[in-house]
Amino acid sequence: MDVRKKLGKVLFGIGILIFTILMLFPFLMMLSTSLKSMSEINSPTFSMIPKEFDIPFAGGNSILGQGGTGLLNTQTGLILMYLSGAFGVFLFRQFMMNFPSALDDAAKIDGLSRFGTYLRIYMPLSKPVIATMVVLRATATWNDYMWPLLMTPKDSMYTVQLALSRFRNAELTQWNYVMAVTAVSIIPVILLFLFFQKYFIQGIVTTGMKD
Repeated sequence: MDVRKKLGKVLFGIGILIFTILMLFPFLMMLSTSLKSMSEINSPTFSMIPKEFDIPFAGGNSILGQGGTGLLNTQTGLILMYLSGAFGVFLFRQFMMNFPSALDDAAKIDGLSRFGTYLRIYMPLSKPVIATMVVLRATATWNDYMWPLLMTPKDSMYTVQLALSRFRNAELTQWNYVMAVTAVSIIPVILLFLFFQKYFIQGIVTTGMKD
């Protein structure tokens, strides 16, 4: 009796396995075809495993970095570089270390979750360091030269700092244009600082200080 039960379980498992393979086969075919090139799809020989992977990424590149321009001359290529940084992590850590543990205790008594505590208590109290980070990061990004130079070979994608270099060459520097563009380019930075001035100064004063 035990042998029949074990045999039945084995046969049942084999049946489930076969059924699962049959159900997965169309999905695997779809996945395999999506990774193949058109020449391999039209080939008379069939293979589940692609001979050459062709996954289009930014700029038409494959997963191996072939066949396209990647992130060159794209807004994504310019932005990705500035989405994170160790300085921001350190700045926020130093600021938030000043918060007393009593805030956590009070939030728990009020029934707030960890995310609710962060969203309703710590975020409003972090306006100075957020403003500080916005001003510092925006200014550094606005003035950056090397990364845009590497990522934007086309003139149409040039940032302000790269555009300034077009007025200078080995023979002549068009100082009137250089100064005009420089004067215009600092306006956004000044407006940004004036908008966040109150919180920026408060953040510079309090960050890193501990009672």
